[in-house]
Amino acid sequence: MKTHGYIVRISPYRDAGAMINVLSPRRLFSFYAANAFKLDKKNSLLSTPLMGGEFTFSDNDKQILTFKEFSPTFDTRKYIHDFDQLALINFLNEVTLQLFTEEDMPLIYPYLDATLALIDHKEKLLMLALAYLAAGLRLSGNGLEVDRCVLTGSTMNIIGVSFEDGGFVSREAFMNERHRRYSPNKCRILRQIFKAKPENLKDLDFNIEEGFEVLDDLFGYTYDQTGARFKSSDLVIKME
Repeated sequence: MKTHGYIVRISPYRDAGAMINVLSPRRLFSFYAANAFKLDKKNSLLSTPLMGGEFTFSDNDKQILTFKEFSPTFDTRKYIHDFDQLALINFLNEVTLQLFTEEDMPLIYPYLDATLALIDHKEKLLMLALAYLAAGLRLSGNGLEVDRCVLTGSTMNIIGVSFEDGGFVSREAFMNERHRRYSPNKCRILRQIFKAKPENLKDLDFNIEEGFEVLDDLFGYTYDQTGARFKSSDLVIKME
């Protein structure tokens, strides 16, 4: 058996071994890897989150997977000395684990695959982080309404966001004490990231400074909706 996937969780188990959780296009699966934490052993490649590639397992009649070998196609060691790229990798992994159940996690796989394919475009790292968080929120049932006013249904005169009500707010419904006023550019950013598909992540283009402001707002919204706090959020905010 062979399958492509990304390592999303490594749990120490037995001496220097580990239980490895891999996200594939169809499911999250687990297996035991001996010597995963021994640097001089071939399985040491499996000790890094979001290492991606082809996993091969021995054919047997048992339900338990018997790991045979791993051929990397996305090697996280390439980014170990770059602060921004490493911050993004850690952030993607946290979003994947915290916003999805094991059963629903494959929903985000196409976005994970497409995002990591673009990680060498350093000018787009913030945009990728925003789009991935937005995709995670939307696919987990916590997306924002970005096509029309969430209160009136109007598509005209959008001037802000209601994070309490879950989407854009028009001038007619806007209340200073309840809603967050957004510039046209920030509304455009919010709409871009919540409407983005894996195949058009490469086309994301918006003001970085305003992007950071939107990201900070989404961190608060994510916590309010899901209870998730990301340890890497401070690192992502510091990306250049």
